[in-house]
Amino acid sequence: MSVNTDGISRLCLGTAQLGLDYGVANASGRPDTMACDKVLERAIERGVLYWDTARAYGNAEERIGRFLGQHPRRDDVRLISKLPAPEQPVSVAGLSDWVAGQIDASRKDLRCDQLDTWMLHDAAMISRYGDAIWDAMLTQVERGATRSIGVSVYDVSDLSFSDPSSNQLTIQLPFNLFDRRFRDSGFVNATPHRSPRVFARSALLQGALTMSPDQLPASIAPLREPLQRLHRLLSDFGCSVLDVALPYVMSHSFVNFAVVGVDNLKQLEDNLEYATRRLDPELIETLDHSFQNLPAEIIDPRKW
Repeated sequence: MSVNTDGISRLCLGTAQLGLDYGVANASGRPDTMACDKVLERAIERGVLYWDTARAYGNAEERIGRFLGQHPRRDDVRLISKLPAPEQPVSVAGLSDWVAGQIDASRKDLRCDQLDTWMLHDAAMISRYGDAIWDAMLTQVERGATRSIGVSVYDVSDLSFSDPSSNQLTIQLPFNLFDRRFRDSGFVNATPHRSPRVFARSALLQGALTMSPDQLPASIAPLREPLQRLHRLLSDFGCSVLDVALPYVMSHSFVNFAVVGVDNLKQLEDNLEYATRRLDPELIETLDHSFQNLPAEIIDPRKW
């Protein structure tokens, strides 16, 4: 492996673990306040300045806001948050006010005047509300509450919408060694006029790729066979899943940022190291020809 000099600058800190007991491999739960602050401080020190959070991530926004409140480099951090699907029905007539209330709640908890990006957390809201949801979100750009907007997607079909803005749209999508649906769909090449900014999440498939095949819980037992094959393949190259998972994602030029969630400072330090690695072309080619068209019950955590 060679060195990827721009790797760290393309990392985005995922913060679901800071507000929730998140991830199938997470045995320690949420970090306490001191451990959380150490992660956030180290991210700033090492130049990981895009932070991804959401209203749905427990108290993650509040913890980030408290940490950044008086931090001398708070303006260096680019905050990304997400609009949750409404818990109670919201009419089209009341949508704009509801959306404004949601982003204002995020800005209050994060203690910031303007988000870098605000995304729909549920792409189904597009089919439910149509242009009205984009209009409501674009209003928040106009009032200065966020610099840009976007959408977090799970399926390729979620991308079947028109670009709501002449501004660059941000798309967050799953991408990892087992899930290459979006790359293989060719959506980036199919829409060059959009030039979407892509944040790839789930490089470790919510931690499942880090687990021993023999220790997988029953809910993800179908993952055992492909994970065993992956271990055998990588042993031929003298490397582990952790050595490869993040560098593989970052080897793809359509990925602008890789979102990495961590439970503790060591995991952050490890990911900082992995982000600087560049995989051998032969290994990338071998991985590209492996694990194609895996079923949804393996690659989509919503189905576990």
